[in-house]
Amino acid sequence: MHCSEYVPYSDMVGDTRHNRAIDSLHRAWWHIFVRWLPHKCPACGARGKCKPDCDGIPF
Repeated sequence: MHCSEYVPYSDMVGDTRHNRAIDSLHRAWWHIFVRWLPHKCPACGARGKCKPDCDGIPF
């Protein structure tokens, strides 16, 4: 019991609508923008094509 009214356990400790909404916004952002970016080179940090002086070894 909570404030003289029954509140289910899942509402007190479970996933909230706010958290689910924020999570879906983060997922949408990732699917729209981040997923399409080329990966960074571990050595030079360039996206897509490496810099001319990069040998691909990250140290």
